[in-house]
Amino acid sequence: MANKCMLSKSKFEEFKKHLDDHGIGYRPGKGPYQVLQVLTMKGFKCIFTKDSMPDHYTIQDELVPIVDRFLEISREKSNG
Repeated sequence: MANKCMLSKSKFEEFKKHLDDHGIGYRPGKGPYQVLQVLTMKGFKCIFTKDSMPDHYTIQDELVPIVDRFLEISREKSNG
């Protein structure tokens, strides 16, 4: 399964920095719809773009904890 509307496209560069800061590997996606492949305990999992979702990316379920942590840290920074 995949989770829709979880990662905003406007936060994508911040998300990649989060991955770098936490030593989480990633590589470019393959094909027209994969944006990024992120290394998890179960191998590389994908972040996708969809024409019908111009503002958000779709992520595979295995990436939910990584994206959740990124969003939590982002909120903490915003709230100072």
